Amino acid sequence: MAAQVKRVLVVAGLGNGSGTGAATARLFAKQGYTVALIARGDSTKAIADEINGAGGQATPFPVPSYSHDDLTAAWTAIHAAFPKPSYIIRVALFNAAGFVWKPFLELTPEDVQGSLQTNVAAAFSFARGAIQTFKQNDIEESNGKRGTLLFTGATASIRGNVLTSAFAAGKFGVRALSQSLAKEFGKENIHVAHSIIDGGILMNLQRARQSQEWIANENVRLNPESIANAYLYLVNQDRSAWTWEIDLRPAHEKWMTSPTSKPVLVVAGIGDGFGTGAATARTFAKNGYSVAIIGRERPGSKSGSSLAEEIKQKGGHAALFTIPSYSHEDIASAWSAIHSHFAKPEYTIRAAVFNTGHEVFKRFLDVTPGDVQASLQVNVAGAFAFSREAILSFKANDIEEPIGRRGALIFTGATAGLRGNITTSAFAASKFGVRALAQSLAKEFGKENIHVAYAIIDGVIQLDPNTDKHSTQDTRLDPDSIAEAYLFLANQHRSAWTWELDQMATRAAKRVLVVAGIGNGVGTGAATARLFAKSGYSVAIVGRERPGSKSAQNLAEEINEGGGQAASFTTSSYSHEEIKSLWSSIHSRYPKPEYDISAAVFNVGPGSFKKFLDITPEDVQNSLQNNVAAAFAFSREAILSFKQNDIEETNGSKGALIFTGATAGIRGNVGTSAFAAGKFGVRALAQSLAKEFGKENIHVAYAIIDGGSCHIQTCCSILTISAVIQLDPTVDKSTTADTRLDPDSIASTYLFLANQDRSAWTAEIDLRPAHEKW
Repeated sequence: MAAQVKRVLVVAGLGNGSGTGAATARLFAKQGYTVALIARGDSTKAIADEINGAGGQATPFPVPSYSHDDLTAAWTAIHAAFPKPSYIIRVALFNAAGFVWKPFLELTPEDVQGSLQTNVAAAFSFARGAIQTFKQNDIEESNGKRGTLLFTGATASIRGNVLTSAFAAGKFGVRALSQSLAKEFGKENIHVAHSIIDGGILMNLQRARQSQEWIANENVRLNPESIANAYLYLVNQDRSAWTWEIDLRPAHEKWMTSPTSKPVLVVAGIGDGFGTGAATARTFAKNGYSVAIIGRERPGSKSGSSLAEEIKQKGGHAALFTIPSYSHEDIASAWSAIHSHFAKPEYTIRAAVFNTGHEVFKRFLDVTPGDVQASLQVNVAGAFAFSREAILSFKANDIEEPIGRRGALIFTGATAGLRGNITTSAFAASKFGVRALAQSLAKEFGKENIHVAYAIIDGVIQLDPNTDKHSTQDTRLDPDSIAEAYLFLANQHRSAWTWELDQMATRAAKRVLVVAGIGNGVGTGAATARLFAKSGYSVAIVGRERPGSKSAQNLAEEINEGGGQAASFTTSSYSHEEIKSLWSSIHSRYPKPEYDISAAVFNVGPGSFKKFLDITPEDVQNSLQNNVAAAFAFSREAILSFKQNDIEETNGSKGALIFTGATAGIRGNVGTSAFAAGKFGVRALAQSLAKEFGKENIHVAYAIIDGGSCHIQTCCSILTISAVIQLDPTVDKSTTADTRLDPDSIASTYLFLANQDRSAWTAEIDLRPAHEKW
């Protein structure tokens, strides 16, 4: 009697051994599977030792990276360790992920490439090894399969959001890959499934960051063992009813949403613990804020640590961050430590109070240069440094509902901020400076939903009642009352902020369209350039350098000869550096204030149409680079440009960014796995940008060329275009108005989107020829 063949599970991605990958390895080992463990770092050996010690069989296959070569080498080693006919690889789980959580404009090209490499390119390489293995297997009688390939997804697999543009682009790409593979290889009895993990997983990282209540409550977090059980269920499904996608969440999880972050107050300057700064810390802590206290190191002073301890003893949450001075470097260092201590997404810094003030009370001729420098350094330069960190922090926040702001920055002023007096020349000069700073920031960042307020404390503040014998409610300001006023300011609804914001009138600038990707000059990109030029836009045409091709130059000349204004900008590639250089040239050609770049169309998107096993690593990299990485680079420059614009009165927009997509942006199919991964990634990017920058009056639209409708948040405009686009009518003989889309009609829709009023930005619009089958 022949020995029973041992089934093998291959898992890639184990983290620190406390999450989904390790839990799946343990469960399958208990079910009799031999387990092959692929991961970076030392976790593979520890988990293998644990499984082997419990009576199972596991072997580690550590890799230095998730590159194509390293994963291919791992698969070769696995086949050597578990050869047929003694073993048969039946299950493969891709559980690796590259996490990038940053505001879009803080992303580097390395962040984008890292996310795409770990999330998408590595998934291609791992899946290739799995599919090639499964194709050599017999069909398993119990479930009718040759093998099961599983992908661990996330909420970001189906929804982009603020901070997740790079991560979601990668996760959208993996989802597209899994769908394409399911369609291509289902007919070969290979089961491909994708899981959406919509919630926090109980693993060591979360144990260190979450409360004991959260850890103990199975209603609000996922057990990795429960996810592993779902994976075992998928593997054992009968082929008459296979699942392609399964979503998993705890019972009380809000579907596809992030948990509410805890608000944080950062307060700089608490003196001896009795004044406005300390009172503000106590008041905000009582109202549910965690408090970060920035204080100067003073010999023998423990006011900061005492205040933090006092807040903790009363059930609040506070931490002290001491600095030697209020220099730019020391303040930046303190903020860095605060972000590490109060990390997103669990915490969000919502309020910052600059309460520091270096007082100099001398007659003018007694004031020394040192007095002036000290007053300016602490009061003005310190305020600049503190404000910079606060503003950068707030810009990364979502808008808080229902009050409609990202954060509140409050300055404690003084009578000297209103008027100078005898003995206050140095102090008043600096306090006037802080007031000017506050007013400037209010005007600059109020439009970005950041509230800046300046408090004039016109009187004497009651300090320690034990020593301040002259204090009465009629003669001294109560610091607790000032703190209550600060809490009121921090929670004001944006329709009635205390500081008055002025809109500065500027003369009308000429509008500019930037369009990238015009092909041979007869498609959507070229038609868009022509139509916008006829509508009064100056047009910057970005095209690739191709041997013998002058389509960008010819199109610009055509527009100029027709009475419009256009310039061509050619590039050898759509790399980050080349695109950045192009935009620099465009800004030089169309400088402010004469011009405003108010629309940008990314019409680039080369496709690779091959069956999965014919796709090379180069095909994958080319698709990701030219579709996703290029879209990131183009979008970054467009967004940075739009952010400098005033809001256009006619439509309430600072600019419109439009992406030309494809059917592959909403569904994978046989032969489109690389192309769909790229187009899904661009769609994730568009959705993330729409959510992050719609609140800044920047309109982001994504156009799907061919395919059914798709429903996304209203701030992300989706243009669904069904059927084939008419190209050159002189060679496209089968074209009729009933069967092909006219690119001029698509361009008209782009012009409509670019000029929509912000009170009704398009969520979905579909275009198809009259005789197209819906």
